[in-house]
Amino acid sequence: MTHLPDQGPQPGVHDLGYARLDTDRLERTGDAEVVYGAGKTPAQVVELLRTLHATHPTHAVLATRLTVEAQEAAAAALPSAVIDPVGRTAVVGQPPAPQGTVAVVSAGTSDAPVAAEAATTAWVFGAEVDVISDVGVAGLHRVMGVRERLDAADCLIVVAGMEGALPSVVGGLDRGEHRQRLRGRRVRGPGGAAIGTARDEGAVVRIAWIDCSAGASGDMLLGAFLDAGADLAVVNAAVAAVDPSLSVTVERTSRHQIAATKATVRVDGTPHPESVPDAGRGHGHGHGHGHGHEAGHEHGHDGGTRAWAEVRRLIEVAGLEDAVRARALDTFARLARAEASAHGVEPDAVHFHEVGALDAIADIVGVAAASVSLGLERVVVSTIALGGGRQVRGQHGGIPVPGPAVLHLLAEAEAPVVGGTAPYEMTTPTGAALLATLVDEFGMIPPMRITRTGIGAGGRDPVEVPNIVRVVVGETTERPATELVYETNVDDLDPRLWPQILARLLEAGAADAWLTPILMKKGRPAHTLSVLVSSVNADAVRRVILTETTAIGLREFPITKHAADREFTTVEVDGQRISIKIARYAGQVINVQPEYDDVVAAAAELKQPVKSVLARAIAAAESLWH
Repeated sequence: MTHLPDQGPQPGVHDLGYARLDTDRLERTGDAEVVYGAGKTPAQVVELLRTLHATHPTHAVLATRLTVEAQEAAAAALPSAVIDPVGRTAVVGQPPAPQGTVAVVSAGTSDAPVAAEAATTAWVFGAEVDVISDVGVAGLHRVMGVRERLDAADCLIVVAGMEGALPSVVGGLDRGEHRQRLRGRRVRGPGGAAIGTARDEGAVVRIAWIDCSAGASGDMLLGAFLDAGADLAVVNAAVAAVDPSLSVTVERTSRHQIAATKATVRVDGTPHPESVPDAGRGHGHGHGHGHGHEAGHEHGHDGGTRAWAEVRRLIEVAGLEDAVRARALDTFARLARAEASAHGVEPDAVHFHEVGALDAIADIVGVAAASVSLGLERVVVSTIALGGGRQVRGQHGGIPVPGPAVLHLLAEAEAPVVGGTAPYEMTTPTGAALLATLVDEFGMIPPMRITRTGIGAGGRDPVEVPNIVRVVVGETTERPATELVYETNVDDLDPRLWPQILARLLEAGAADAWLTPILMKKGRPAHTLSVLVSSVNADAVRRVILTETTAIGLREFPITKHAADREFTTVEVDGQRISIKIARYAGQVINVQPEYDDVVAAAAELKQPVKSVLARAIAAAESLWH
């Protein structure tokens, strides 16, 4: 065997030893590299996802064909990851706003893993996904019954059953008019941008802000989303898919004379005891959440008892949209981890009592379906009020408020919290888990044009605070100011270290890093280190600054970025392909530049001076100005 000599680090390649990540693929194609999980250890899957997400913090990163162990490792190490156990996928980061619809069609439950993987992939790459399942050709009427949904889709992915007949049947349907309509469109990639084009900075984003100044519980969140316009029929279809006995009803009520919507879970048409305040329980907290969701604690009244694995199976086999299933599973997985931490056991050993009972399943699946129904692309959550005092919990005695599970859930989500004004439990574990699953960032209400507001009521009306959760839904073309600049002045560092430090900062997720020569007090020459970074990677960048330099402090500035639209194409110089970045503002080309790394690589291959290849690449791109 012949070993080629080590050529050292390569631009656009992150070498992890067992894998060489293509970190420039996003710029070349508009899409980040996908992790193929088969044959990889759980630790390797986590490291690959973490590295790709740090490199592309504003894009979703997908891993497929994951073992159960790899899924659990990703969920534990990457709290924001969306895990789909059916499709065996993990997604870290925010997919682009959907543009166009992909229908994933399958014949039966045996096709579910392939269909789920296809649906997640389409979602990650910027499509709205319509999952059409159980339409095998043994009953042709089932295919014809979804004809309108098939015709409405811009693209069909048909998962062949054992006989492979379904694709032929679906492909044979007359969709000529629809195909003609599609030919009039420009082909678009993730985020709705033309293939090879960066996403338009001015795209409208559907956003929601959740006000948790009075805490949160599952029924309060469900009522707020329904009051904000979520489709009750969609919620009930999702809830019934998990258990046909379940349904949700709403009624208008008020808390402190503020009009609100109260969501009630019903079992076979009868309100579930957990939805009725003071229904045979001695919680003694006087709060209207109506939910004391503490797994592993007997509450002194009847309630379903299910292991986490059983709850997981119920949701996995239910006929839910993939996005709804993923959010519901993520919420229960967070609860399982929190309760496992509180009781010193493994997550699979957790037995949910009231959390796993029918009312909580309805709350969690219902909120997941409601949030998907609203088409939210970004969710901001306020500081969360927790309450205080002691919660009476039956045979286990009193539990301090906030309880261990709530604290674990919100610590894992890095959520800002406050005790609040009420001497009882204001945020339940179910409410905390749902917030942790839904949230993209925490903060005050962001800039938006408000389109709907929703107010969800808890079961009681205490005197201390209006027992409500508010959801404000709107649209914005302004991106949240999540970009930060860190600065620090350094006058005692060996200057030979700066190139490595700048490289380490970029590896940690910085968008840019630079040095400015300065003259400090007493006439000492020094440098100001400046780093541009998103809030997602801020902690990793701070760590590099404080450990790799001699700085013992740094300054932080939030900024808002404005970027021209960008797109990429290629030109050839003596057979060598060189990427060209084209910048546009208000539709006009304002800059055309070759990618310098490509120029250097081409010059090396052609054995020509870099300046010569650069000049020829600029000349070849001249026509792109027009």
